Amino acid sequence: MNHYAVENLFGIEGLNIAWYGIIITFGMILGFMLALRRCKKTGVEPDHLYNLVL
Repeated sequence: MNHYAVENLFGIEGLNIAWYGIIITFGMILGFMLALRRCKKTGVEPDHLYNLVL
């Protein structure tokens, strides 16, 4: 199995994206979405979460 999901991104030699990078990014986005949903349920302003993530 190839370690890279995308090789030579934008035609640049050596600019590769590995599978584990995609998995980690997906997990971070999913965690942010779940936290945003929880903020709405508990009454916390979503702006606080945006500031925390940034």
